[in-house]
Amino acid sequence: MFNREISASVECEASPEITCVGDVRTLTPGKGITGDASFMVNEYGMVFCLMRDYRPDSKNHSTSVEHTRYDGAESLFESLAEVTNLHGLRVKLADIDLVRFNPFQLTVFPGPFPPLQWHWDGADWKEVTAVPPIITTSSCVPEWTQMRRIRIFRKGTGDYRFTLDDERHLALHRRCASRFRAASAGRAAFAFRKTSAFWRTSAIRKASAFKWLSNRSDLSVYRIRVEEATIRMSRHSGGQDSRSDSVCEVQMPRKTGPAMQRRIIMPEPYKGKLIDIERVLHERSPELYKKIPGWMFRLIRVIINEKRLNRYLDDVSDRPGNFLASNILHHLEVQAEIRPPAGPISSAEVRPVTKPGRKVMFMANHPTGGLDGLLLLHWLSGYYPDIRIIVNDLLFTVPHLRPWLVPVDIYRPGRESMARLREAFDDDAPLLVYPAGYAARRIKGELVEAQWKKMPIKLAREHKRSIVLIHIDGYNSKLFNSVAWIRRTAGIRMNLELLFLSRALTNPACKCYNITIGPTVSPDEIVTLGKTDRDRAAKLQQKCTLLAKS
Repeated sequence: MFNREISASVECEASPEITCVGDVRTLTPGKGITGDASFMVNEYGMVFCLMRDYRPDSKNHSTSVEHTRYDGAESLFESLAEVTNLHGLRVKLADIDLVRFNPFQLTVFPGPFPPLQWHWDGADWKEVTAVPPIITTSSCVPEWTQMRRIRIFRKGTGDYRFTLDDERHLALHRRCASRFRAASAGRAAFAFRKTSAFWRTSAIRKASAFKWLSNRSDLSVYRIRVEEATIRMSRHSGGQDSRSDSVCEVQMPRKTGPAMQRRIIMPEPYKGKLIDIERVLHERSPELYKKIPGWMFRLIRVIINEKRLNRYLDDVSDRPGNFLASNILHHLEVQAEIRPPAGPISSAEVRPVTKPGRKVMFMANHPTGGLDGLLLLHWLSGYYPDIRIIVNDLLFTVPHLRPWLVPVDIYRPGRESMARLREAFDDDAPLLVYPAGYAARRIKGELVEAQWKKMPIKLAREHKRSIVLIHIDGYNSKLFNSVAWIRRTAGIRMNLELLFLSRALTNPACKCYNITIGPTVSPDEIVTLGKTDRDRAAKLQQKCTLLAKS
């Protein structure tokens, strides 16, 4: 759903229309549209939205609005019209010369699955994952306006806890759209009232402009429906007096592209509490369970936020399992920016990472333990729907995640765990591995990770898998690292800080992660890294650490 500002004089020209770009048909919102955002859906069901970026970190703000609006949107959409999947999209974007564009955000919706976003700030090109459900742009106080609009949307949707049907969305749109511009301008004037006379005058002038716009234009909403055989685009007037049946809709047949098939995966039904620390300890270590008094279990439940975690999992129990990561990240307002190792991304660097049907293993450092795994699962599953993650078998208690997990008992590895590992490596599906096995700890002010295990490298070498290194820049809370320091100082071997990982998940210290993608290491190159698998693991860990410095 897209909100667009429609001038009253061109409203009749703003109806959706079908256009042809080469041999591909597209649906666009029509001609004569004002504003700084454009969107398009092609006949393969890929939806593209291009928005100008006014944030202060953008490095190239041009005064030529017309240049960006028309030359940027039209030429970029023409280049992307034939894209059928995210693999082809990422390669296509790598070949586009972005220097002539002003800063922008390109958001792509691949069918019913969560979107991905690319950001050009005038100098750097980066991919963004865990895009929030509401994406907005504004030339007036851009950061505050975005935060305010997201807050309004979260409140109107019950904190993203239900899906908006047609009537509910239109009601929310009409309630907020007509008053928001004046309210935001008034808030901007209030924020600037103690600053210089120039800023006060500028804010008042913007407030007058918003009032003028509210009289001369109408915020309409466009809805795009991508169905199995049909694509529909409709426009609804945004006025408070408009009726829900005043709809202008255009349909277009949908083609099936050569994309990897993705399917909605529903979680297994369950009863009772998913996370029960007392039950887990009783099943895994009966002897230790008998020695722990009841009051200590109550304390552990408070530490790990057991009640809050179970309440949230119950709220999403009826949603697809492959939406769990995006739901959690949206709820926590956590996202990640993905960059190539150095400089603008090129086709040669991107193709080995995203080419489907290739036996590949992604290896990453483990700075936070929970959120970094969700971020990589959310991002990589867009390119590889069948990706599997090798994890601690404790996570297998969450049925939403089971289709993507290869559970391994990292504390007591045995024949069963090794059989699962070899079966996963024998398969063609891509794998995501954290060779350290544990979240990093902060020691003397620096984030230090455990030495990478040799087993993943040994299995990759034996099964002829390529390795793609990924470096994640993030950090855990001060509480987590303080407990780890106290444990080390006291000489306690038991991993007490592990109890605080779930608390760090529900209240993250780091909201924006930086992810750097390294080059692909072929099976032949793995052998040349060292004489033993332990040496090769150390060399790969060193290469992964250097990615952040590039």
